[in-house]
Amino acid sequence: MSCLKLKEEAYRIANDYQEFVDDRGLKLEQPYKGHKSRKTNKKGGTRLDVYDTNDGQVYDYKFVKNPGKGLSNRQKNKIIREGPDGLTKNDIHEVNPK
Repeated sequence: MSCLKLKEEAYRIANDYQEFVDDRGLKLEQPYKGHKSRKTNKKGGTRLDVYDTNDGQVYDYKFVKNPGKGLSNRQKNKIIREGPDGLTKNDIHEVNPK
């Protein structure tokens, strides 16, 4: 299964859970630009896989063969620069589903 299909499936599961069971305050596949949430992707912005609004944590899914090598410092810096205000590198987590 392609990375895109896996991300779509993860999004569907989390979205369905929040809709039908318990809204955890997760924003899924949410675009940001200049620390503001946007309706669509903007040039130079970033799209977060999962942003937990309750604890200010970002989860970035990486479907790679070698876990831990998928989320670069460059990408973390872009998330900090464009994503929700106040994020630090410690708030951004790489998730490697099996």
